[in-house]
Amino acid sequence: MVGKNAFVGLTSLRELELQQNGFTVLDVGVLEPLPSLRVLRLEGNPWLCNCQFAKLFMWMKANQHKLPSGIEGLECSLPVDGHRIPLNLLSEDSFKDCTNVLTLTDFLIVIFSGISASVAAIIASFVLASTVHCFQRLRKGTKTDEEDGFN
Repeated sequence: MVGKNAFVGLTSLRELELQQNGFTVLDVGVLEPLPSLRVLRLEGNPWLCNCQFAKLFMWMKANQHKLPSGIEGLECSLPVDGHRIPLNLLSEDSFKDCTNVLTLTDFLIVIFSGISASVAAIIASFVLASTVHCFQRLRKGTKTDEEDGFN
């Protein structure tokens, strides 16, 4: 696996050879700090056709001119049965189910939102209960004052 900051600072890098490395996935973000990149070799890696691969696939489609043979000759394997599929047979629609996949950040946001809503509900319940209690005491105090006046 290529580290997130593996290519940071290599702004003049023109060719990157990542072929035959056993990569099943590659985060497209590692390619962003390479503005001078003209050639990227990715052949011979056992890419896995999953939602993590979807972003790389979209990048490959958009940057075929940087791949020596385009996407011709590149394949990925299906997660279920390992069947190899040539990338030129795939399209954006092949990964349409991946658009609703939650990331770790999404899960953390959902959890934080849930905790925040729970804390807000507890505080609101406490304030409401305190207010009701105060009105009940005030009302009892008013009744005893009135009762005292009649005796």
